[in-house]
Amino acid sequence: MKKLMFILLPSIILWTILFPSYGQNGNSGIEKLYTKSREYKLAKTLALASGEYLLFGNTTAGKYGGYDIFISRTDNKFEILDESFYGDISDDYFFDAFQLNNGDIVFFGKKAAIVNNNPRWNLFYTKLSQNGKKTFYREFVSFENDSIAQSRELPDGDVLLIGNKEDWGDRDQNIWLSCFNDKGNLKWQVNIGERYIDEIGLDVIHDGDSYFLLAEKREQGKITPLIIKTDLTGNIQWQKEIEGMQGYNLNRFFLGKDNSFVVFGVEKSFTDNKLVAFQIDKSARLIQKSIMGNFDQNAFLSFTQDEESIFVLSNTDSRGRVYKYNFQQNTTSFASVNHEANVKFIELSVDKGDFVMGGNISIRNEPKVYLQKNHLSFEDVSESNMEIPKDQVRAESGLSQIEVLSPPNNMGIARMFNANKVSLKLKINSEKPISDVFSNDTKMSAVGDKIYTLDVALKEGYNDFEVKAVTNDGNTITKYVSIENILGEKSTEMLSKGKSYALIITVNHYSDPSIVGLDNPKNDGESLVSTLQSLYTFEKENTYFLVDPTREDIITKFDELVKEIGKDDNLLIFYAGHGYWDKNTNIGYWLPSDAKKSNTANWLSNSTIKDFISAIPSKHTLLIADACFSGGIFKTRKAFSDNIASVDKLYELPSRKAMTSGALTEVPDKSVFIQYLVKRLNENDKKYISSEELFSSMRSAVLNNSTNVPQYGEIQGSGDEGGDFIFIRRDL
Repeated sequence: MKKLMFILLPSIILWTILFPSYGQNGNSGIEKLYTKSREYKLAKTLALASGEYLLFGNTTAGKYGGYDIFISRTDNKFEILDESFYGDISDDYFFDAFQLNNGDIVFFGKKAAIVNNNPRWNLFYTKLSQNGKKTFYREFVSFENDSIAQSRELPDGDVLLIGNKEDWGDRDQNIWLSCFNDKGNLKWQVNIGERYIDEIGLDVIHDGDSYFLLAEKREQGKITPLIIKTDLTGNIQWQKEIEGMQGYNLNRFFLGKDNSFVVFGVEKSFTDNKLVAFQIDKSARLIQKSIMGNFDQNAFLSFTQDEESIFVLSNTDSRGRVYKYNFQQNTTSFASVNHEANVKFIELSVDKGDFVMGGNISIRNEPKVYLQKNHLSFEDVSESNMEIPKDQVRAESGLSQIEVLSPPNNMGIARMFNANKVSLKLKINSEKPISDVFSNDTKMSAVGDKIYTLDVALKEGYNDFEVKAVTNDGNTITKYVSIENILGEKSTEMLSKGKSYALIITVNHYSDPSIVGLDNPKNDGESLVSTLQSLYTFEKENTYFLVDPTREDIITKFDELVKEIGKDDNLLIFYAGHGYWDKNTNIGYWLPSDAKKSNTANWLSNSTIKDFISAIPSKHTLLIADACFSGGIFKTRKAFSDNIASVDKLYELPSRKAMTSGALTEVPDKSVFIQYLVKRLNENDKKYISSEELFSSMRSAVLNNSTNVPQYGEIQGSGDEGGDFIFIRRDL
């Protein structure tokens, strides 16, 4: 019989080392490093019923160039038996895979495609029989940002997928739930989500006659965790917010005991991340919270389970750690695993009591595959980490959530600096009359329609407040508010060490009569300057306003800034005027006041602007461009994300970011973009706000009130290292 799946490639160079104990408490194991001639990046390991393993990932060693999917089959000591590549002349990327109960393998990915002469990314679904034969291949049209989060086999042999798709009308993310039969044909598909708001599907569980979806709603930098219940064809039965889980990045959830779920999330802080397990009932009410432990900021979490426990793999700075959550007994334990230096584990599976951990290690700047198998012994985590709410959340009809108005919070956690106390201000949105509102059993004062306030003392570190609103008929709703108080001068010293510079460039009038003049750029620039100087740390002597400058004027000022700005300083560049995108050369331009329509001699190209941004030795540079075709500054690199890091972390690394009013399109003279930019800067009441958070707060408003799609990202090849520009208010 033909061996499962693949033909052994003679080019594979295999380095195998069998090591003694690397696990805690004398655990023995096998360690394997694959050093091949090209880039190999592991994404998934499967322990097969045959005792063999399948490795899935991406490689540049494919037949046609670019990225292909590789599948390697190994024996139980990780010796490669055979290998195969899946892909064509376009890039192909792996998402997920699992083994069906009948032994067949299904896997899912995404590939570059051309649809109606336009570039597109298509999702695909492939099934392989036990002897490696491709049973079917299904491809469906999608956007670049479409993805598959999890895949599940259903009791009848169907396959259920949960993922996320860009909506065609407004380009936000909606949850995508699909069911395929055993032939790969689509049985049904539903999209779940509101317009202009990102709803992100994370996981799905089949339970009897229902599906339960773990999801997040992301709006203006705020993440709200959700449980969605549907019938077996995806029709929504109810959708509820999970109280007590604000401020956590959720990952996966599992069926626990007593008709409950176990949800895993990550609590981010300035110093570390905490892995937290939540037990919730099937009405989305919080039952119990368990802090399992800390892990590295850059860790990738992987999950697997057996009949009574859930296992979570994460990285610390020096070793891997496996957490064991026993949902039958509500206990937590862990085991640490040593490994080769610089290895980042990403995948965990359990095979007959052995733990198989897969990851990647960089050798000569190329990722290689690293595997390790251990039999682990677990140590108990202190029971003091268990937290049971005093009153379980009651999510009843007629009650909606408690809204925190002050202090301002990002993703559920407010952060203060050197604060002794703060005024906690809430809005209670309830259809039923409210009798009392309490914070940690202290009654709050009513100060307006549905508004309640209380001055609360703060200690160093995290300050947790349980807010409980009681209606006249005795019903309650509880919300957990967390405020982190950072003492000392680390943040303020770091952020105030350098100066804040601003270069404002506006062009209303052009010397060439064939270039139509503009009415609003100067007024827009004056509005921005006024806000920056009055509310933020931009001093008048460090703010340069060029009105109707020539190309020489702009370049001269750039030359001066190269010499004037130091390594701890920050620079904001704003341009409002005409822009132009040359489709023949793929070059974008700003048009200074002396530009001529007949030639490009006095035009200012994006590449020239980028060269100056690279040359100016600032800590952070932010370019804001309100001009036609301004999105061309990004080239192909996109940096906008939903997870906004702490101020310290963002400021620590240099950045070169850009924010533009549109992509490769025309924008109107009267700018909605600058209107909401200045409005959000004026409304902001945080001491520190990053440019990414600012953009997130205004993006929906711009989309709702104009035909343009604002852009945010890093300026490729200009020296960005992952940080961000921080706006610092004067009066907080």
